[in-house]
Amino acid sequence: LTNLDSNWHGVSTTSAQFDKYLKQLGKTSLEHDELSDMLQSLSKSNFRINHNPNVKVFIYTIEQLEDGNNIRRTKFESELQNFLGLEYPFTDFSTQAKSNVNKVTYPEYIDICQPQYDSLRNLLVMEGKKSSEWIINSFLSSEDVVVSNSEYFREKLRAWGVDPCGDKSGVKEE
Repeated sequence: LTNLDSNWHGVSTTSAQFDKYLKQLGKTSLEHDELSDMLQSLSKSNFRINHNPNVKVFIYTIEQLEDGNNIRRTKFESELQNFLGLEYPFTDFSTQAKSNVNKVTYPEYIDICQPQYDSLRNLLVMEGKKSSEWIINSFLSSEDVVVSNSEYFREKLRAWGVDPCGDKSGVKEE
C-alpha cells in the first residue's frame, strides 16, 4: 500500500497525499521541487496542472457535514449553498441517508494500531501532516479558495498529522 505499484482495491498511501491533487488545481505557485515530487509520486495518468483563474474552490472536511455545533454547521451549510448558487437551503446533512457507508468486513481488514502496522501508520500520519500544513499555509492563501468556519476547518486538518492510536504506538514524531 505504500507506493504506486502496491494497492488494495485501488487504495494506496499515495491516495492520502491530498496536497498533490490540490496542487494540480493551479491555485498556488509551485516550486521546482514540489513539481518534481509530484511527478515522482503520482502516476502520469493522474498528473496535470489545470490553472483556471475563473474557477473557485470550496474546500471542506467531512466533519463539517455533520458538525455537532448547530450554529457552526448551519453557517457552513449556508455558505456552501451561497457558493453553489442554490436557491433552497440544504437539509441537515446529518439526517440524510448515507451512500457507500456500511459495515462490510474484508478479510484484509487491519487494526492500524497494531505494532506490525507502525511503519504504515507512520507514513500515513507524515503524509497527513504534510498535506494539512500545505493546505493551511499555502492553499487557503489563494483568493480562489473558499473555506467556511476557517478555524474549525484548520483544527480538523491539523488532526491529520496526529497519530490516531495515541501514545501506545510506534509512530515517530518529527
